[in-house]
Amino acid sequence: MGTVWIEDIAGVCGRLLELESLTQSVLRLERAERLQRSLYAIADMASSDLDMPDMLRSIHDVVGELMYAENFFIVQVDPDSTACAFSTLPIPKTRPLGPDEVIPIRSIPNSLTVAMLRSRQLQMGPSDQLRERLGVAQDASVGPDSVDWLGVPLVGGGVVRGAIVVQSYYSDRARPQAGPGGTGAARRGAHVELAAANA
Repeated sequence: MGTVWIEDIAGVCGRLLELESLTQSVLRLERAERLQRSLYAIADMASSDLDMPDMLRSIHDVVGELMYAENFFIVQVDPDSTACAFSTLPIPKTRPLGPDEVIPIRSIPNSLTVAMLRSRQLQMGPSDQLRERLGVAQDASVGPDSVDWLGVPLVGGGVVRGAIVVQSYYSDRARPQAGPGGTGAARRGAHVELAAANA
């Protein structure tokens, strides 16, 4: 009886692994399709007659369908890299910026965004770890710590022209879900139920 029970468990585990593998493949394809549609939508916006605030809102909406993007912004750097303009949507935990407000970079030396721009490399992680990695002092005037922070520099012709930044103040458990699919734990729970029903 013990050997049969172990074989049954091995069979269920094998089916679970197959289901998870198939599900991950389908999810990757669905995500790739959503990403492709989003890239086309953003490209269409770039060639449209939308004014900048409407375009930024539309880009924010597209990004929000792919991921949690409540705190998403685009920053442009002037050609001599002495000032930057933040094109933002309302970011609840930071001070609101005016439209096309230009900020001298020297006035925000402890900004993760400025440090990422100087590094010329993608930066990702909790803000406290990024500050340590990039040698940036904590400074409440540039906003509170975030649980997740992602900055991607926009480089053209060897020159940093700006960046796209997404930050989150929620842990994975507290974060609102974006897009279809729900949580990974719920998906895996459904797989266990299906595998057990087929055992």
